[in-house]
Amino acid sequence: MTGSSYYNVEKAAAWRSGGSTQAEARVYNERLILSLIRLHGELSKVELTHLTGLAPQTITSIVNGAAANELLLRGKPRRGGVGQPSVPYELNASGAWSLGLSLDAKGCDLVLIDFLGNVVDRATLPLSPLSPEAVVRGVVAAIVSMLSRHPRIATARIAGLGIASPFHGTGWAARLGLARDIADLWTTVDLRAEIDAHFDWPVYLLADGTVAAGAELTFGAGLGRSDFLYVHIGGSISGGLVLDHHLHAGRNGLAGMIGELAAVLPPAGDARTLNEMASLNAVPPQLRDALLIAAAGEIEQPGPAQWVETAAAAITATVRQAIGMLDIDTIVIDGDVSVVTRKAIARSMRRNLAQSTAARPEPFAVLEGRFGRDAFVLGGAAVPLIVRYSSDKDLLFKE
Repeated sequence: MTGSSYYNVEKAAAWRSGGSTQAEARVYNERLILSLIRLHGELSKVELTHLTGLAPQTITSIVNGAAANELLLRGKPRRGGVGQPSVPYELNASGAWSLGLSLDAKGCDLVLIDFLGNVVDRATLPLSPLSPEAVVRGVVAAIVSMLSRHPRIATARIAGLGIASPFHGTGWAARLGLARDIADLWTTVDLRAEIDAHFDWPVYLLADGTVAAGAELTFGAGLGRSDFLYVHIGGSISGGLVLDHHLHAGRNGLAGMIGELAAVLPPAGDARTLNEMASLNAVPPQLRDALLIAAAGEIEQPGPAQWVETAAAAITATVRQAIGMLDIDTIVIDGDVSVVTRKAIARSMRRNLAQSTAARPEPFAVLEGRFGRDAFVLGGAAVPLIVRYSSDKDLLFKE
């Protein structure tokens, strides 16, 4: 095993032509239609014509082709209007499938999802120690076993495997609870390439915060949002960035990695990193356990309530800079903490940001993420679907 577990992600070219071929334009239009139907749930050919500005015959050709390829399902005709009844189309859940993988201190999580993002199978692989050899061997065997339970899924309909990489920033080995000798092994392995060698479909590896943002963009709170910063509260603070409806990984694959940024809180002006102020590793074990399971009422107890306000203030101080720099109108707050805890943090952030965002042209929103502890593994599964079926021009023209 050679390479790098994280920094093997290909850098974007410093210069790329803005042109595209006729074939690329057609594929982009196909993916645009699929993306619009995902956003709206169902659309007729007439509605797609109005939304895209494409010629009716182009829409008809693309929709009929996608339906023939079983990516779209024809719905029941809508009656009651003027003229012929319109026929809506929706995504076919069985039209495509994708796998996601995430790693944590206890081992690996693996999921198989359908085209709509529904989990149809999952496996947890307890691995100790979390060595590269054990992970590759265990993951390959688990994928083979999982797919054998679903013989109707054709290989051609598997978009790929997405890996949520925890190998970024400082202290990742300690966050995963790895001994020094095991951590050193991970610096010499190309996890993506090792797993890719076993399968015909592609394998992708991106930072865990980036793929989690992809899950929100494709299936969650970020669906239909043009821009947002995703923040995940776990053993460290992970982040992901969406700009102009596109998952923005950055040239080095590190866009949105906000955990090591300084959060300056008034009045003392003491600057510590977001990881030091708002991550779960920065709190005592007893409080951490309370935040993971807190229900309504429990989050209002002195310990959890104080942490919520401190964490929300620290995250607010950091994302306020991102708002000014990136001109974004949405923050998505997610994490390993309970739903009640996430709601409390989002509520506190809305209060903290109300005054500074009041004058923005568009209403500002702080939303709770949809996936919690499953964000990374579902985000991994979202990436192959984004690459293969979304209207992201950067991904399309890079393929």
